[in-house]
Amino acid sequence: MASEESPAPSLLTPTDAMSVDGSEVTFVWTSVEGAETYRLQVAATARFQDLVVDADVGVETAVTVGNQLPTDGQTFFWRVLAETGEGERKSPVESFIATTEDEAERKAPVPAS
Repeated sequence: MASEESPAPSLLTPTDAMSVDGSEVTFVWTSVEGAETYRLQVAATARFQDLVVDADVGVETAVTVGNQLPTDGQTFFWRVLAETGEGERKSPVESFIATTEDEAERKAPVPAS
């Protein structure tokens, strides 16, 4: 019976070019069975040539990054790499817009009632 590869992490937030407070961004993703460590990468381009954040975060699946991103409305891209005994699993890429706290609150989705 062939062994199945572990799936890649799924990115939960931020997604879909949502506006977030660039001075403090919390990244959340799903865990991957067998993951020994995760690496959070944030870049100015979708090809990840210019990494702004490249951090080994252990087995955490929620990480807050503070004071590393601007608050000028720039779009950033992020992904998570899960290291397992079977190799590396890359998540899909998501984007977000780093704005000020006030702008992020104004652009936050309104909960359905």
